[in-house]
Amino acid sequence: PIAGQPTFSCEFEMIQLLTNRQVPTLKPIAFGVRKTKQGDQAILMTEELLGFESFENATDKLFSVENAKPSISTQNALIRQVASTVAKLHAASIQHRSLYPKHLFVHKDGTQETRVIDLEKSRIKYFSMLRALYDLSTLNRHSRHWSNTRRLYFFLQYLGVSKLTFSSKFLCRLIIKRSKRTRK
Repeated sequence: PIAGQPTFSCEFEMIQLLTNRQVPTLKPIAFGVRKTKQGDQAILMTEELLGFESFENATDKLFSVENAKPSISTQNALIRQVASTVAKLHAASIQHRSLYPKHLFVHKDGTQETRVIDLEKSRIKYFSMLRALYDLSTLNRHSRHWSNTRRLYFFLQYLGVSKLTFSSKFLCRLIIKRSKRTRK
């Protein structure tokens, strides 16, 4: 609003940036901007995410009443898939700034494909700890069904380690603290 740049212009620029940095996201089909008396107007059309569903829906289905509790290997595969994509996003120096489970789409057939959507608020941030702190606390707070063990597994997969170091423990504590603080 301050810069006067249309939301879809911001999203299109971020899609292009992420595509160039090999972060899986939407594929634009058409984009256009026109000037009017009221200001710039933009339109963005992207390819349908055929065969994908939101991480939120995938976990809701996985833990639905009709299903028995999913196996640890099934849970781990889904967590690994999402953690890898979020790690790629952050490695590209991008903070999503609105990283809810509904903004991560996973492939329904179990392939290791994930897409990041809703990028209009995303920004380049050069401090990796801040990118992780803000995005991961939001994702942690809004991810239902996962036990503390699964949340720790996500964090380990995100970091690409098998054991937490002193600095990663510190970051993990900050994420947990921030997740709890913003719930109130």
